[in-house]
Amino acid sequence: MRKKRSVLQYAIYLPTLMMVGLWLASKSRPGGWDVTVPQALTQVTALVALNLFGILLLIASRSRSIERIYGGLDKSYRLHGQLGRVGFILMVLHPLLLIPHYLMTGKNPVDLFWFTDFWPRNVGIVSFYLFILLIAITLYRKLEYQQWLTTHKFLGIPFVLACIHTLNANSDVKAYEPLRDWVVFWFIVGTLAWLYKTLFYEKTAKKYRYAVAALEGKGRGIWELRLRPTGARMNFEPGEFAFISVRGNPAVPTELHPFSISSDPVRHQVRFSFREAGDFTRKLTQTQEGDEVIIYGPYGEFTSFNFDASKRQVWIAGGIGITPFLSMLSHESLNGDPKHVTLIYGVKSKEDAVYADEIDSLVAGHEDEIRVIQHCSDDQGFLTADFLAQELGDLNGTLFLMCGPPIMMNGIKKGLIARGVSPDQIDFEEFNFV
Repeated sequence: MRKKRSVLQYAIYLPTLMMVGLWLASKSRPGGWDVTVPQALTQVTALVALNLFGILLLIASRSRSIERIYGGLDKSYRLHGQLGRVGFILMVLHPLLLIPHYLMTGKNPVDLFWFTDFWPRNVGIVSFYLFILLIAITLYRKLEYQQWLTTHKFLGIPFVLACIHTLNANSDVKAYEPLRDWVVFWFIVGTLAWLYKTLFYEKTAKKYRYAVAALEGKGRGIWELRLRPTGARMNFEPGEFAFISVRGNPAVPTELHPFSISSDPVRHQVRFSFREAGDFTRKLTQTQEGDEVIIYGPYGEFTSFNFDASKRQVWIAGGIGITPFLSMLSHESLNGDPKHVTLIYGVKSKEDAVYADEIDSLVAGHEDEIRVIQHCSDDQGFLTADFLAQELGDLNGTLFLMCGPPIMMNGIKKGLIARGVSPDQIDFEEFNFV
């Protein structure tokens, strides 16, 4: 856990610090500091924004290798959103910070936002307005998922234009070769990652052909989609997930969506469990036996194998967040590993615990190693760290794994840290991403 956090920090901070360091080095040349404070600030904000957007596009490529660097695809996409917000703010500040300089030198600040006869500047202005437009569209809450996803495919265009502007403007980048090379590097990395995700991912990514074997409603809006391989089987680890696309059924869009794998890797069929919560999942319930399904994956670092070193674990599932734990529980019941696991199955009411019987059957005969606690919020209130401490006693030396609503996971995480649990002993899976 600690090692992964260190790699993640290096993968974020080092490239940015490198960009700032090279910018500072560029100022060591004669006349390098012949700029006003607003000019210096606008230069560094632009370069950092460019670097962050390059990292953002790299994260969004869905590369398995890149995913592992950033701690899993769900964490990668949360980071993607955070970097996007910071990069957007810095990008907006880039022209705004020049307003004081323009006022001091008697220029009209309005000229910052309109075209001139200097083409690199015009390219930068087009990039600025494209960023504003695309971000405004993505923030429009009434946008359907697929429309929202489509807008993200165009974010690489203003990035490319911003790089062209930066490399050709009369600036330190053009005058200082090491800084120019670093900008070129991220220009190439970001552009290639964007082109791969936009144009080539569905054609070249690792995928498997399956067919629908059964679709079963478990009740309370929970469904199971069982798929049988029609070619090579997908190998996966307990707790991973994959993107699926249904083909040939006019009632179900072909768009890709991520779902947890709730079956054990040793099974011939693969099972996805999902809750009917939006337009796509409602349409997914109309799949028919024999429908072709393409599986892209697997993805995720939230797996049994990654946490084998921790022999005392607490798994906390909220509602449909039980799905990765079903796969992990089945694996634990078969592998004979001397590990002590406590599974907290959090639901609103007993009727919502649709996997209670399956869990009981998996645990049967393993009660000494696996303990199951069902928590019903209607009767017991919200699931909190206080409840965990009451049930578990000493929390030290325990690894906590969570999957469920973000508000539940964040609340429990804060409560555990307040009780002295190290953040390195807390991990969670979240599917609030694209």
